[in-house]
Amino acid sequence: MSGPVSTAWRRLRLELILWFVHRRTLLLERGAIAALNARSDLRLHPGSGDALKAGWVNVDIHPAADLRLDVRRRWPFRDGSASEVFAEHLFEHLGWPGATDHFLAEARRVLKPGGWLRLSVPDLARHVGAYVERD
Repeated sequence: MSGPVSTAWRRLRLELILWFVHRRTLLLERGAIAALNARSDLRLHPGSGDALKAGWVNVDIHPAADLRLDVRRRWPFRDGSASEVFAEHLFEHLGWPGATDHFLAEARRVLKPGGWLRLSVPDLARHVGAYVERD
């Protein structure tokens, strides 16, 4: 099989794997997630891949992450639980508007009042320009 149908099947397979890993983590790591939600110093590093940050909760579908979650889905952290959210070279890989809007909404939801979100992208001018032009 080749062409658009093959591409669609590969994407569907990947999405099913991501969904399964995300759900599996939510079920198997309930205790760890509850402990994280009880912390007062929660700092989240979504999209960490294998570039783990010490002192942060590294969240990614990558096996090296502390929590293997799909950041395009609801985050298992309580409202106002994190003092910081840092995403480096993740935002440009999210689909717009759906996944980017969801990511920003989740970051806002979990941040404490006065908490901060720091995004790093390789070409900020390009992304801001595309946003302004609704591209």
